[in-house]
Amino acid sequence: MKRIILLALAGLMAVAPAPAQSRKVVKQAKEDARLLARQFKTDGYKALDNVKLEDAITDYLSDKYSDKSLFEVVGKATEKNLNEGKARARQEALSVYPTAAVRNSFFIYKKNRRKYDVICYALIGGGTSRGYSTSSSGGFNRLDQEVKEARQEAKKEARQEQKEIKKAQAKAQKKAEQARKKADKAHQKAVDKATEKARKAIDKADREREKALEGINY
Repeated sequence: MKRIILLALAGLMAVAPAPAQSRKVVKQAKEDARLLARQFKTDGYKALDNVKLEDAITDYLSDKYSDKSLFEVVGKATEKNLNEGKARARQEALSVYPTAAVRNSFFIYKKNRRKYDVICYALIGGGTSRGYSTSSSGGFNRLDQEVKEARQEAKKEARQEQKEIKKAQAKAQKKAEQARKKADKAHQKAVDKATEKARKAIDKADREREKALEGINY
């Protein structure tokens, strides 16, 4: 009986870290999705299918980071009609894979003059072998590189922000020091003026006292 209980506890201990790992994956996916969404928007891209871009990327990256057996394919198309662009981008990415193998996907697009540039990102799983990608956007795991670049850009911006903060702090400190010196100078001037006024008053009083004494002696 004790052996059964110990085995059950060991099983629970082995399973326990899984939720923590899942939370870690989702947290990382959210952080990277925020960076990617900002970069995509900077480049002029929007999400298709009436979804929020950051949410679509978060869901996609959560699957991508959770299951290392999945691999990514990318399709790109430029068409006058947005729906046609989406269909062609999907075909470019997924034409050699069965529908059941597609685990997750999302689309982004931007208007390029009178045409639409559409990109399809898709995760393939289910033991499917990697096929040949005909996508003009090029190869597998493109989003990995974009995530890497987004992280590097975020670090660069953070370093720049720190420089600006230090610069602002140094400027504020210099300004405060100048204000302190000015205040000290004004204070000293006021003290000197008050001292001089007091000295003159004392001298005047001394003269008046001496004059009074001379009158008495006379």
